[in-house]
Amino acid sequence: MLRLDKRTIVHACLIVAVIVLAFFCRRIVAATKNELVEQLANFARIFLYIGLFAFWGVSVYRRVVQLQVRRYLITVSALMVFWLILREFRWHFILNAAARNLLWYAYYIPISLIPLIALFVSLSLGKYEKYRLPKLITLLYIPTALLIMLVLTNDLTQLAFVFPDVPDALKETAYTYGPVFYIITAWAGACGVSAFIVMLTKSRLPNNSGLKWLPVIPFIAAALYIILYVLRNEIVMSYLDDTTVIDCLLFTAFFESCIWCGLIQTNSRYFDLFKASVNISAQITDNDYNVRYSAGAAVPISKEDMLRAKAGPVILPGAKRLHNMALGGGRAIWTEDISKILSVRESLQETREELRERNEFLRMEYEQERVYRGVIEQNRLYDLLQSNTQPQIDQIKSLINQYRKTDEPDIRRRIIAHIVVLGSYIKRRKDLILCMEGSDHIPESKLISAFGESYYAIESMDIRGTFFVHTGYSDLPGEIVNRAYDFFESVLEAVINSARYINVFVCTVDSALRCTVQTDGTASPSALLKSYPNMTLCAEEDGGAAFILPLSDKTEGGTEL
Repeated sequence: MLRLDKRTIVHACLIVAVIVLAFFCRRIVAATKNELVEQLANFARIFLYIGLFAFWGVSVYRRVVQLQVRRYLITVSALMVFWLILREFRWHFILNAAARNLLWYAYYIPISLIPLIALFVSLSLGKYEKYRLPKLITLLYIPTALLIMLVLTNDLTQLAFVFPDVPDALKETAYTYGPVFYIITAWAGACGVSAFIVMLTKSRLPNNSGLKWLPVIPFIAAALYIILYVLRNEIVMSYLDDTTVIDCLLFTAFFESCIWCGLIQTNSRYFDLFKASVNISAQITDNDYNVRYSAGAAVPISKEDMLRAKAGPVILPGAKRLHNMALGGGRAIWTEDISKILSVRESLQETREELRERNEFLRMEYEQERVYRGVIEQNRLYDLLQSNTQPQIDQIKSLINQYRKTDEPDIRRRIIAHIVVLGSYIKRRKDLILCMEGSDHIPESKLISAFGESYYAIESMDIRGTFFVHTGYSDLPGEIVNRAYDFFESVLEAVINSARYINVFVCTVDSALRCTVQTDGTASPSALLKSYPNMTLCAEEDGGAAFILPLSDKTEGGTEL
């Protein structure tokens, strides 16, 4: 939504000045008897309007965010310029009566298309960058094209304009409206109303906001003008008889009011937002390193330091690291605080020396017990690993038997893929168990690696998905890591034969660490609840389901971090 700042007011005043100047040019044309003055005033007027609508098209290109909406609005601008050019040729360059009538009928190309495009604009709002309207919607071009053809062939059918038996020279004033005229007017009005209703339903403005009703003003003005023009109102026919210009101005006012009240999103005020930023120390400069925009928390930086950072990050006094990145038409300059990193590095260096001294002492002690402890440890680990992965090992044995009993290539391929998935879990689960030997905590990176290998394996099952792990801790209790990975594997095995996608997220929600698995596969919740009684199941909008398991919330039976 735009605001009334100084720049906006200046632009509005210039637009009003152009319209007023063009209106006076038209009055000069009506009042003067000098042919040269008349021609100059007329051409000045038409160029003012063409420039105005072309400028609006350029403005739309710079302001509107969504690509499809921007293209439609630029098309509207081009149609209005096309309409003005048709009008100019009809009145000042074409002498043949039949050709003049054809140009007159061609007015209904923009008259019919602009409201339809307004409807397409409303349907495109809020969509992603490469969105295209469904083919079913684009079928609306067919009745629009049919109505345009009926108007263009009016000299044969007289369905849009009915002419009495008079010479061609009098047909421009002596005519009545036929059924096609009223149909095309109703069609344009229906498209406009539908467009506005769709925009209102997609609006993010509060329901009590009066701004969202701003486009009603030009819409009502257009309807009132058409009615008065059809009724040949004396004031309209005397001062506002140029329907082409009036309609173009009202069309533009409708779209611009939608932009003003926020129904059509724009990319304005980005630089104000950048300036108000207080948590970043960033500046935008031109190619000569003259600062053009600066965030509120930005610190002054010399040009010499900026130039040095062009080749790579530069460390500045005060534990600041300076970055320099190329932008379109300039450079982005920003700093980051690395005092904590430097402190950690110093601490690590001290720790490294201590560990090196201790390592030499412990090495000698370790060598004495290594042989004896090795045998005992191997036996214990084997039993531990075997007990934690026995169900998967049994499944692999069963799948091998199935593989031997079938000769179908597709079934064999899927069995092998299933075995690969189970093998990946067994490998990574044993790795997590080994990581807990000597420590109750496991690095978060180990869980990420485990998910990565599992997702690489399930691709062979034609299952897609992604995973995201962000706990806020570098090390996690081993129980949490194993529980998260086991839960994911349990859901995966439950839906592996029906799922097309599976996503897993391990992150903190409302101060509690949770594991969420989203999938479109079918699974029996009761079977999972036996192993995970504190699990919850939520239905997704796309028909899938989300299995949620608390990991660290003590009130739900999770483990404390």
